[in-house]
Amino acid sequence: IEVDIPLVKSYLAQFAARAVIAELVSVAELAHPLENGNHFPLFLLCLQQASKLKDREWLTDLFQQSKVNMQKMLPGMSSS
Repeated sequence: IEVDIPLVKSYLAQFAARAVIAELVSVAELAHPLENGNHFPLFLLCLQQASKLKDREWLTDLFQQSKVNMQKMLPGMSSS
């Protein structure tokens, strides 16, 4: 899809980050469909956008509370 819409992952990441900030979706809810590297690096882009839109300390606390396993978010790191 990025061939047809350049930077689509960046736009989607910013949209998702805004949804997390507005508490419309949790970090865990955002992470679930992206586990095992699905649509990599979308989850990382979301975190990056959230850190730009809100302070990094807030994001760190929110991420730690989510208990998302970052290894599960990478390609080729299926849960064992």
